[in-house]
Amino acid sequence: MSDIRVGIADAHFVVREGLKYVFSHDKQLKVVGECSDGKDIPKLLKENLDVLVFDYDHADYISFEDLQKVFRVAPDTHVLVISAHTDTTTVNRIIRQPIKGLLSKECSEAEILDAVRATAKGDKFYCNRILDVVTESKKDGVGDDCSPTVLSQREVEVVEYIAQGLTAAEVADKMCLSVHTINTHRKNIFKKLGVNSTTELVRYALKTALI
Repeated sequence: MSDIRVGIADAHFVVREGLKYVFSHDKQLKVVGECSDGKDIPKLLKENLDVLVFDYDHADYISFEDLQKVFRVAPDTHVLVISAHTDTTTVNRIIRQPIKGLLSKECSEAEILDAVRATAKGDKFYCNRILDVVTESKKDGVGDDCSPTVLSQREVEVVEYIAQGLTAAEVADKMCLSVHTINTHRKNIFKKLGVNSTTELVRYALKTALI
Protein backbone atom coordinates (compact mmCIF):
# COMPACT_ATOMS: atom_id res chain seq x y z
CA MET A 1 0.00 0.00 0.00
CA SER A 2 1.43 3.40 -0.97
CA ASP A 3 2.30 6.06 1.58
CA ILE A 4 -0.15 8.85 2.41
CA ARG A 5 1.68 12.15 2.04
CA VAL A 6 0.55 14.58 4.73
CA GLY A 7 1.19 18.30 5.17
CA ILE A 8 0.45 20.28 8.35
CA ALA A 9 -0.51 23.96 8.45
CA ASP A 10 -0.73 25.09 12.07
CA ALA A 11 0.57 28.18 13.85
CA HIS A 12 1.54 26.35 17.05
CA PHE A 13 4.77 24.37 17.26
CA VAL A 14 3.40 22.12 20.00
CA VAL A 15 0.33 21.20 17.92
CA ARG A 16 2.43 20.37 14.87
CA GLU A 17 4.72 18.21 16.97
CA GLY A 18 1.74 16.52 18.60
CA LEU A 19 0.20 15.70 15.24
CA LYS A 20 3.49 14.35 13.92
CA TYR A 21 3.74 12.14 17.00
CA VAL A 22 0.22 10.79 16.37
CA PHE A 23 0.93 10.22 12.67
CA SER A 24 4.14 8.35 13.53
CA HIS A 25 1.94 5.57 14.92
CA ASP A 26 0.75 4.72 11.42
CA LYS A 27 3.59 3.67 9.11
CA GLN A 28 1.51 4.54 6.06
CA LEU A 29 1.38 8.25 7.00
CA LYS A 30 4.36 10.37 5.97
CA VAL A 31 4.57 14.02 7.01
CA VAL A 32 6.33 15.64 4.05
CA GLY A 33 6.02 19.29 5.06
CA GLU A 34 4.66 21.76 7.55
CA CYS A 35 4.20 25.49 7.96
CA SER A 36 3.25 27.94 10.70
CA ASP A 37 2.24 30.90 8.53
CA GLY A 38 -0.31 31.32 5.77
CA LYS A 39 2.22 32.85 3.42
CA ASP A 40 4.09 29.53 3.35
CA ILE A 41 1.07 27.40 2.41
CA PRO A 42 1.59 27.68 -1.39
CA LYS A 43 5.08 26.20 -0.94
CA LEU A 44 3.65 23.41 1.22
CA LEU A 45 1.07 22.59 -1.45
CA LYS A 46 3.88 21.85 -3.92
CA GLU A 47 4.78 18.73 -1.91
CA ASN A 48 2.25 16.59 -3.81
CA LEU A 49 0.10 16.16 -0.70
CA ASP A 50 -2.58 13.53 -0.28
CA VAL A 51 -3.91 15.32 2.81
CA LEU A 52 -3.44 18.85 4.15
CA VAL A 53 -4.20 19.04 7.87
CA PHE A 54 -5.26 22.65 8.41
CA ASP A 55 -5.82 24.71 11.56
CA TYR A 56 -6.78 28.37 11.17
CA ASP A 57 -7.62 29.01 14.84
CA HIS A 58 -4.89 31.67 15.04
CA ALA A 59 -5.94 34.15 12.36
CA ASP A 60 -2.87 36.37 12.76
CA TYR A 61 -0.82 33.53 11.27
CA ILE A 62 -3.16 31.22 9.35
CA SER A 63 -6.60 32.55 8.48
CA PHE A 64 -9.90 31.46 6.99
CA GLU A 65 -8.82 33.33 3.85
CA ASP A 66 -5.75 31.09 3.68
CA LEU A 67 -8.09 28.09 3.74
CA GLN A 68 -10.07 29.51 0.83
CA LYS A 69 -6.79 30.15 -0.99
CA VAL A 70 -5.96 26.45 -0.78
CA PHE A 71 -9.03 25.59 -2.83
CA ARG A 72 -8.13 28.17 -5.48
CA VAL A 73 -4.47 27.15 -5.73
CA ALA A 74 -4.88 23.38 -5.27
CA PRO A 75 -8.54 22.42 -5.79
CA ASP A 76 -7.72 18.70 -5.83
CA THR A 77 -6.02 18.76 -2.41
CA HIS A 78 -7.92 16.85 0.26
CA VAL A 79 -8.23 19.16 3.27
CA LEU A 80 -8.82 18.01 6.84
CA VAL A 81 -9.54 20.90 9.22
CA ILE A 82 -8.81 20.59 12.94
CA SER A 83 -10.32 23.34 15.06
CA ALA A 84 -10.68 24.22 18.72
CA HIS A 85 -13.89 26.07 17.88
CA THR A 86 -16.97 23.85 17.63
CA ASP A 87 -19.74 26.44 17.94
CA THR A 88 -22.52 26.15 15.36
CA THR A 89 -21.57 29.32 13.48
CA THR A 90 -17.93 28.31 13.04
CA VAL A 91 -18.71 24.69 12.13
CA ASN A 92 -21.28 25.70 9.51
CA ARG A 93 -18.86 28.24 8.08
CA ILE A 94 -16.18 25.60 7.68
CA ILE A 95 -18.32 22.82 6.22
CA ARG A 96 -19.61 25.16 3.52
CA GLN A 97 -16.07 25.03 2.14
CA PRO A 98 -15.00 22.07 -0.04
CA ILE A 99 -13.16 20.35 2.82
CA LYS A 100 -13.11 16.59 3.23
CA GLY A 101 -13.12 16.41 7.01
CA LEU A 102 -13.49 18.38 10.21
CA LEU A 103 -12.23 17.41 13.67
CA SER A 104 -12.33 19.10 17.03
CA LYS A 105 -9.15 19.30 19.10
CA GLU A 106 -10.84 17.05 21.63
CA CYS A 107 -10.55 14.07 19.26
CA SER A 108 -8.73 10.92 20.25
CA GLU A 109 -5.70 9.57 18.43
CA ALA A 110 -7.89 6.90 16.81
CA GLU A 111 -10.31 9.49 15.44
CA ILE A 112 -7.47 11.60 14.04
CA LEU A 113 -5.85 8.65 12.30
CA ASP A 114 -9.20 7.44 10.94
CA ALA A 115 -9.90 10.95 9.66
CA VAL A 116 -6.58 11.24 7.81
CA ARG A 117 -6.99 7.83 6.19
CA ALA A 118 -10.58 8.58 5.15
CA THR A 119 -9.62 12.03 3.84
CA ALA A 120 -6.80 10.55 1.77
CA LYS A 121 -9.40 8.35 0.03
CA GLY A 122 -11.56 11.39 -0.69
CA ASP A 123 -14.21 10.38 1.85
CA LYS A 124 -16.00 12.84 4.10
CA PHE A 125 -15.15 12.51 7.78
CA TYR A 126 -16.64 14.53 10.63
CA CYS A 127 -15.78 13.51 14.17
CA ASN A 128 -18.62 12.72 16.56
CA ARG A 129 -18.43 16.14 18.23
CA ILE A 130 -18.77 17.92 14.89
CA LEU A 131 -21.58 15.62 13.77
CA ASP A 132 -23.47 16.46 16.96
CA VAL A 133 -23.17 20.18 16.17
CA VAL A 134 -24.21 19.71 12.54
CA THR A 135 -27.14 17.44 13.46
CA GLU A 136 -28.43 19.91 16.03
CA SER A 137 -28.19 22.85 13.63
CA LYS A 138 -29.92 20.95 10.80
CA LYS A 139 -32.56 19.20 12.91
CA ASP A 140 -35.35 21.70 12.34
CA GLY A 141 -34.74 21.71 8.59
CA VAL A 142 -35.37 17.99 7.99
CA GLY A 143 -38.49 17.42 5.93
CA ASP A 144 -41.23 14.90 6.67
CA ASP A 145 -41.41 13.46 3.17
CA CYS A 146 -39.50 10.48 1.85
CA SER A 147 -38.01 12.03 -1.24
CA PRO A 148 -34.63 10.49 -1.98
CA THR A 149 -31.63 12.12 -0.33
CA VAL A 150 -28.23 12.15 -1.99
CA LEU A 151 -25.80 9.81 -0.27
CA SER A 152 -22.26 9.04 -1.36
CA GLN A 153 -21.60 5.64 -2.91
CA ARG A 154 -19.82 4.59 0.27
CA GLU A 155 -22.80 5.66 2.40
CA VAL A 156 -25.15 3.66 0.17
CA GLU A 157 -22.89 0.65 0.64
CA VAL A 158 -23.07 1.10 4.42
CA VAL A 159 -26.88 1.26 4.22
CA GLU A 160 -26.96 -1.94 2.18
CA TYR A 161 -24.90 -3.82 4.77
CA ILE A 162 -26.97 -2.43 7.66
CA ALA A 163 -30.13 -3.56 5.87
CA GLN A 164 -28.62 -7.07 5.71
CA GLY A 165 -28.44 -7.04 9.51
CA LEU A 166 -24.65 -6.74 9.79
CA THR A 167 -23.12 -5.19 12.90
CA ALA A 168 -20.77 -2.20 12.71
CA ALA A 169 -17.80 -4.52 13.23
CA GLU A 170 -18.95 -6.80 10.40
CA VAL A 171 -19.52 -3.83 8.07
CA ALA A 172 -16.06 -2.49 8.97
CA ASP A 173 -14.53 -5.86 8.08
CA LYS A 174 -16.40 -6.02 4.77
CA MET A 175 -15.33 -2.48 3.77
CA CYS A 176 -11.80 -2.65 5.22
CA LEU A 177 -12.50 0.35 7.45
CA SER A 178 -12.42 0.93 11.20
CA VAL A 179 -15.51 0.46 13.36
CA HIS A 180 -15.28 4.14 14.27
CA THR A 181 -15.41 5.14 10.60
CA ILE A 182 -18.49 2.96 10.05
CA ASN A 183 -20.19 4.50 13.10
CA THR A 184 -19.36 7.95 11.76
CA HIS A 185 -20.86 7.07 8.37
CA ARG A 186 -23.95 5.66 10.12
CA LYS A 187 -24.42 8.81 12.16
CA ASN A 188 -23.98 10.99 9.09
CA ILE A 189 -26.52 8.87 7.15
CA PHE A 190 -29.05 9.18 9.97
CA LYS A 191 -28.56 12.94 9.95
CA LYS A 192 -28.96 13.23 6.16
CA LEU A 193 -32.09 11.08 6.07
CA GLY A 194 -33.66 12.40 9.27
CA VAL A 195 -34.03 8.96 10.84
CA ASN A 196 -33.27 7.87 14.39
CA SER A 197 -33.00 4.09 14.27
CA THR A 198 -31.88 1.21 12.08
CA THR A 199 -35.52 0.21 11.55
CA GLU A 200 -36.40 3.70 10.29
CA LEU A 201 -33.32 3.66 8.06
CA VAL A 202 -34.25 0.35 6.43
CA ARG A 203 -37.88 1.46 5.99
CA TYR A 204 -36.74 4.70 4.34
CA ALA A 205 -34.28 2.90 2.07
CA LEU A 206 -36.92 0.42 0.89
CA LYS A 207 -39.58 3.09 0.38
CA THR A 208 -37.31 5.28 -1.73
CA ALA A 209 -35.66 2.38 -3.58
CA LEU A 210 -32.31 3.43 -2.13
CA ILE A 211 -31.46 -0.26 -1.86
